[in-house]
Amino acid sequence: MKKSLALLFLLSTGCASPPESGDYPSFSPTENYSIKHETHGLVTGGATLEDIEKEIKKMTNECKPILTNFEESSKKGALLGFTISAAGLIAGAVVAPALVAANPSANAAWIAALSGFGGATNLLSDNLQSHGLSGTYDAQSRNNMIERIREHLRTVFDGSKGREAQLAAISQAKAECYLYLITVPSHTQIPSKENN
Repeated sequence: MKKSLALLFLLSTGCASPPESGDYPSFSPTENYSIKHETHGLVTGGATLEDIEKEIKKMTNECKPILTNFEESSKKGALLGFTISAAGLIAGAVVAPALVAANPSANAAWIAALSGFGGATNLLSDNLQSHGLSGTYDAQSRNNMIERIREHLRTVFDGSKGREAQLAAISQAKAECYLYLITVPSHTQIPSKENN
């Protein structure tokens, strides 16, 4: 019976591991200001269109692994939460009542175990949610980060802004990707180069 309970527990919880992602790209707030400024092809009052496109591409390449990590973590957390809820539902609402109907006295231990497991999965699902492990937190963080990046890009594409303001907005958009290091639980972070 102990082996069966252990097997049921392993099947219902699965094996979880943090998502694999690439290393952090380097970030220097001053590197964006080292762009060679040409006098031709200017966006009104700002940097050249080519400069801006180059910096946006660089920012996108640096932010992509972080945003992808949030997406992968969100999917895995959602799957884990769903698996736990489904296992509890099946154990408490399908299997335990079937055992009661079949032979309550002979199956008393299984009925108690499966009913208890079904109830405990509700608590486990709530704990996953409250600790940011259900996937919802990662999805919200990703969406909020994308919205903040878009706000900075509005400044970049505003032709009335000066070169410094446009480049500063790109740096601020890039910084949004790195602020998660101090605001997001460590289970969702990309492994740093020093820890590898």
